Amino acid sequence: MRRTLLAAVLAPPLLSGCVSLPEDVLRQHLIEAPEPVSAPYAGLDPGAKSVETARFLVRAYDTGTAQAYASFCEDSYTRLTGDLGLYSFAPAAPYNIVVYRDREEYLAKTKQPEWSGGVAYGNAIHVYENEAAKGVIAHEIAHLVFREFMDRTDISGLVWLNEGIAVHAEKAALPASADVYASRVTRLVRPAPLSFTALSSMPPGQAQTGEAVERWYAQAGSLVTFMIRAGGNFNFYLFLRKLKDGLPPDSAAGEAFAGTWGDMAAADAAWRASL
Repeated sequence: MRRTLLAAVLAPPLLSGCVSLPEDVLRQHLIEAPEPVSAPYAGLDPGAKSVETARFLVRAYDTGTAQAYASFCEDSYTRLTGDLGLYSFAPAAPYNIVVYRDREEYLAKTKQPEWSGGVAYGNAIHVYENEAAKGVIAHEIAHLVFREFMDRTDISGLVWLNEGIAVHAEKAALPASADVYASRVTRLVRPAPLSFTALSSMPPGQAQTGEAVERWYAQAGSLVTFMIRAGGNFNFYLFLRKLKDGLPPDSAAGEAFAGTWGDMAAADAAWRASL
C-alpha cells in the first residue's frame, strides 16, 4: 500500500547536532491508499548519487548525504530487527530511499499535500532533506519490515501492532521522539488508557489529527515497547511468528509469552500497571 506521512516527526538533522523542537511539530500520522504497481513519483534530477548497502539503495544529490542516510537506515534496521528478534530476517530486495534536495522539489515531484513530510509505496520511501527525514525513515522502515515478515494479504486487524512497532522504532532511533512520546503517555494515556479492544479495533481515521490520534499512537508504541522489554525479544519474535501463522492475538500471546502472560488482556494489564 502507498502511505503518506502527515507532518512527519521532526528529529535532529542527519548531518548536524541535536536541536530543540516544539512538540506541536513532533507528530506523525499515516494515510494509506491503493498501491500503484510502478513508481508513481518523479525521481531525482540527472547527476544524483547512489549508495547501496546490504539492505538499502539510497539516492541523493551528493555521495556524502546518500552515505549518511544509508548508514542511518542500516543502524535503524539492525536495531529494529534485534528488538523484534528477527535476527535471520532479510528483505527480498533492497529498500529504496529517495532523498530530494528540499521541500519544494519533493512537493513538485510527488504532488503531495503541503503538510506531507514523506511518502512510501511498495518498498520505497521518498523524503526530502530536513529535520523530519530521520523520523519518517525510522518509522517507515518498521512498516516495510513488518509487512514483509508477516507476508499476509490482510493485516488490517494488526494495525495497533504495525503502528506500535513503527513508533517503537522511531523512539529508539530518535531521543527527541522518545521524549515527546513519553510526554504524551504521561499527559494523554496514563490518565485514561484505551481498552485493548478499543486500541485494536479503532485505529485513527485517515484525516484525523489532535489529541485522540496522539494518544492512540503513543499508547500503541508504549504497549509494544513494554511487550518487547518485559516479555523479551525472543518471545516477541515468537509472538510475531504465531500471528504470521494465523493465530489470533490472544492465542499468540499466550503461547509466545507462556509463564508471563496468558493472553493479550494479561499483557495489557501488566503494561497498565507499569505506567
